[in-house]
Amino acid sequence: MASPRTVINLVLSLLERSDFRQKAELSFYSALKQAHSFKFGRDIASVTATPITWSGDTASVATPARLKEILYISSASLPPNTVFKPSFGNPSMADYFGYPHPYSYAFSGNTIEFRGIPKQDSQITIKGLFWPTFYLTGDPQDYASDSWILNEYKELVAAFLFAELAPFQSREDIKKSATQYMQTHLNNFSSVYAGEFL
Repeated sequence: MASPRTVINLVLSLLERSDFRQKAELSFYSALKQAHSFKFGRDIASVTATPITWSGDTASVATPARLKEILYISSASLPPNTVFKPSFGNPSMADYFGYPHPYSYAFSGNTIEFRGIPKQDSQITIKGLFWPTFYLTGDPQDYASDSWILNEYKELVAAFLFAELAPFQSREDIKKSATQYMQTHLNNFSSVYAGEFL
C-alpha cells in the first residue's frame, strides 16, 4: 500500500530536487485528483442527503463532501430510473423548445438545487462519482488517502505530480523525462485498468 509520502519521495528523486518537498506536498492532492479525473466505476458511491429545504418547487440539499459528478438521483416517491439533467445554474432551465425539463439539478454554492423532487420526500439519495480523501494524519505527521489508484498504481499519481512540478526547474532533460514518464504510465494504466473506465 503506497502512501502519499512514498509518491512525493519518488517524484523528488525524479526531479533531482529535494528542495521541492514543500511544493510537492502542496501539489499532491491536485495530482491525485488528476489521476481520478477519468470516470471510474470504483469512484462511485451513494450518499443520502438531508434535510431538504424547499423554495417553491425547488428542493435544495447541502452538496455532499468530495462529490465530483452526479450520476443518479432517487427518493422514496420518484419513479424508478428517473433521469435528472444538469442545468448549469438554474434548476428550472428550459429545453430547446422552451419547456422546463421536469427533472433537473444545478449546483449553487454549497448546495444542489433540484426540480422534480416530490414535496412529500424528506431525503434524496445521490449516487455519483466522488474524489478520494487526502488528509494530514496526527503523530507522526504524514499524509493518508483512500485512493485505490494510489494503492494499486502509484506511478500514475507520481506521473501527474512529476508533470506538475517539472516546469518549475530549469533542466530540459527532466522536463522531457516528465513527459515520457506521463505517457508511459498513462498507457500502462489504461491497458491494465481498461475495465475500470465507465
